[in-house]
Amino acid sequence: MTTTVVLVILGAGLVHALWNALTRSQHDQFASFALLNLSVALVSWVVLPIVGLPRSASWVYLGLSIFCHLGFELFLMGAYRRADFSRSYPIARGVAPGWSRSAG
Repeated sequence: MTTTVVLVILGAGLVHALWNALTRSQHDQFASFALLNLSVALVSWVVLPIVGLPRSASWVYLGLSIFCHLGFELFLMGAYRRADFSRSYPIARGVAPGWSRSAG
């Protein structure tokens, strides 16, 4: 792996950790999710002149992706309201929670 790839991966992990810390510290889940999405939108607008618009054939997939992501976020906010963060987050990320019992 190149140094650039390693730095991008570490940077993504840092941003993810900061988002998790923000989510845990906020009492209003909607506000923390809104802040996250506004931040991503701002970065996207800054980067847009550099990378350009996607091809027109991808707009349908982009719209479907946004729709699915917003649905995921709504379900995640509901899970955070109903369950402890340490239990709902691993399940939302597709990881088995550590509190499961072993067979036997």
